[in-house]
Amino acid sequence: MTIPVLALLRLFSLFCASMLTLVMADHFLLLYAGWELVGLCSYLLISFWFEKPAAAAAGRKAFITTRIGDTGLFIESSCSLFMGRRFISMNWNR
Repeated sequence: MTIPVLALLRLFSLFCASMLTLVMADHFLLLYAGWELVGLCSYLLISFWFEKPAAAAAGRKAFITTRIGDTGLFIESSCSLFMGRRFISMNWNR
């Protein structure tokens, strides 16, 4: 395999691992870390072929979109912490 294909497969593996972290997280901080990694990996995967102007523009758009989502998730986590909910665990059955 050529070098770009191996790099693309590594990025895809990192994306899958970060998505699994996001889905399996039972703690808000781990959820936020997984969310950040998914955003980073999506930016890197979308703009992998950065020589193409369309890929570079799509990567910037994905980056801005995930920044907006990051802000919303951070505000929700902060409100959850300051409103007195349990911040340590996301087990809502208790």
